[in-house]
Amino acid sequence: MSAPRRADIRLNLAPDGSGLHIAFDRADHKLVGFTLEAPELDRLIALLGAARAELAERVPAELEPGARVPATFAPAWQVSETGTPGTHAVMLRHPGFGWLGFVLLGHEARALAESLDTRCSLGANGRLNTAARR
Repeated sequence: MSAPRRADIRLNLAPDGSGLHIAFDRADHKLVGFTLEAPELDRLIALLGAARAELAERVPAELEPGARVPATFAPAWQVSETGTPGTHAVMLRHPGFGWLGFVLLGHEARALAESLDTRCSLGANGRLNTAARR
């Protein structure tokens, strides 16, 4: 029995930006195609993310050395209480995935704040800028 051929996935934005056409094709024929508007696409992305989290092949717990991760420049963010003592919610806005929420334990939140504080206090030469620290 031969291995199934993988489908090619094509994405085409509607000319007016109102939707996204998604097509799954194989070399020999079109499998399926459909157009989704923003709310439907948001739901599909959420469902795909939830399904991906359940796959046996997990997302790596650590970044590989030298890994390049697409980043969003200067995202909107919010921090709030979760209602559970000792935890803090951090929300970051991604232009394609929407608002992503993360709940940090108190010690994790402090470690993140300290890491950011240290990095924000470094000068252009990568050395600690003591004048910027209080």
